[in-house]
Amino acid sequence: MSKLRLIFVIIIGFIGLLLFSVLIETNNSEKDTSVDIDLTSLNNNLAYSQVKQMNNFKDDYEGKSIKIYSYVYNEDDNYYFEIKDQMGCCNIKLDIDRNCNNLFIDKTNRKVRVIGIFKNGVITDCKLV
Repeated sequence: MSKLRLIFVIIIGFIGLLLFSVLIETNNSEKDTSVDIDLTSLNNNLAYSQVKQMNNFKDDYEGKSIKIYSYVYNEDDNYYFEIKDQMGCCNIKLDIDRNCNNLFIDKTNRKVRVIGIFKNGVITDCKLV
């Protein structure tokens, strides 16, 4: 019986820590109401989940404006944002339209704040903010 109790306490403690980290890591900035999806107001886990949802259900997010603050990477002239979860063990890409490439030439491997439109699974109409 004591092993079961110990396992229960460990599980409850882990859930408590997870919830506490979500509360602590939530960005203090207020949500930007000028965009449909403001990833800058979410902590890493929530931003990761939101981008995963957007990539899996592209039609539901078609034409939505999005604000993001993330590192920009370049792979074979394809620029993308990389969103990592809180632990840093999982990441997901959010591709950037090739028409926006000129904005990011000198920003590779740096964090940038961008507003754009989610179209066909990529961020288009990008502008640095």
